[in-house]
Amino acid sequence: MAVLCATIPCLDGLAGTGTSTDSPWSPELLLYRYRTASSGERACIKFVLEVYNPDCVQDIGRFTLDDFASMDPHNQAAFAAWARKPWWA
Repeated sequence: MAVLCATIPCLDGLAGTGTSTDSPWSPELLLYRYRTASSGERACIKFVLEVYNPDCVQDIGRFTLDDFASMDPHNQAAFAAWARKPWWA
C-alpha cells in the first residue's frame, strides 16, 4: 500500500501511509485523519483504503466519481494511472 500512497501527491509522506520510515501503513490512522482532511485528501484516503480492503470504508462511504472530481489534477493522474492497471491488496 505504501507504493500506491507514494504515487498520490497529497498522501506521500503522510503519517499512516507507510511512505515514511517513521510511520508504517496504518488504515486506522488514515481513518482518523479522514475526519480533519480536505475534500481532496478525503477522496484519496477513501481510494487507498478501498484498494486495501473495501470493508475499511463502511463508515466513510465508498470511493465515487464525485470523490474523483474533488481531487486536484495531480491526484487524479495518480488514480488514472492505477485505474489503467488496477491491483488490490
